[in-house]
Amino acid sequence: MFRVIELSDKEEWKRIIKSSYKYDFYHTYDYHLLASDQNEGKPKLFVYEYNNEIIAIPLIERIIDNKKNLKDYTSVYGYAGPIANIQDISEECIHGFKDELKKYFINENVVSVFSRLHPLIDQKKLLNEIGSVEKLNKTVTIDLNLTNEEQWRKYRKSNKSEINKLKKSVNCKVAQTEDEINEYIDIYYQNMERINAGDRYFFNKDYFLKLINSNDFKTEIILAEENNEIMAGGMFIYTNDIIQYHLAATKEKFLSKTPMKLILDEIRIKGTNSNFNLFHLGGGVGNKEDSLFKFKSGFSDKFSDFNIWKFVVNQNLYNELVDVRRNEINDYNYFPLYRG
Repeated sequence: MFRVIELSDKEEWKRIIKSSYKYDFYHTYDYHLLASDQNEGKPKLFVYEYNNEIIAIPLIERIIDNKKNLKDYTSVYGYAGPIANIQDISEECIHGFKDELKKYFINENVVSVFSRLHPLIDQKKLLNEIGSVEKLNKTVTIDLNLTNEEQWRKYRKSNKSEINKLKKSVNCKVAQTEDEINEYIDIYYQNMERINAGDRYFFNKDYFLKLINSNDFKTEIILAEENNEIMAGGMFIYTNDIIQYHLAATKEKFLSKTPMKLILDEIRIKGTNSNFNLFHLGGGVGNKEDSLFKFKSGFSDKFSDFNIWKFVVNQNLYNELVDVRRNEINDYNYFPLYRG
């Protein structure tokens, strides 16, 4: 049985996600509701059930042309992709899922589909032979199943020295008051302005508050403080056995002290003591092996492939849309190209 669950059916969305053997906050109802609030599009959860097996994928519908009823789909900011209720899903279920999904896209005048996939969940087998799964780069994860000592040994030598130095004058705490949360948000905005980040990274204040107040996952903002002044802050999201490093910011005058290193070390220790399995730091900006990736790889030698799924449903319409915008396209590596 194939069906499409919308945000209006909150309980069913939550039930399907929680029935999965492995999922992250990027798949949850609350995170997709937040995407809808941010005007990213109309979230939908595509579900296929075969006997007692379930495969589901959350996507966001976007209108391309109202008059022609053309649309495409993308994924939320972060790592989403398909999930299943059992790890060893049958080939019959996988084939049925892909067949029904393709039929739906064709019948609904969908031009293309794009999704970022989750580096810590095996998803390629669920999407093979429907579009293409492409590796972009790698992400960094700290294995919390190792002992604290083994984790520490994998740190870059300079990180160990700087963290030990920071511990002498800097303390970390959970942001709890409205003033502390607002200061973190202000520092985040200042960071985004300093690096000339795109508009999509300037989340409104409501975005941060809804993440903190979600019942689908736990969110904490951890602050680094020296002499009663907040130096930096990071947002961390806990789902099942995974901790995600979501959004971080450091005051410009403290950049050279790298207080974020102490925050990450604190979360690592906390996650280990709380029996989490994985602390996912993510990759670089735009999924490149840049300075941010180098920073993160100083904490672990455990890397995972970051893949994306691209599916052109209607090649003729896709080509027409690209031709119309060809003189306006800025990035020829972007998918779908007509939005580049």
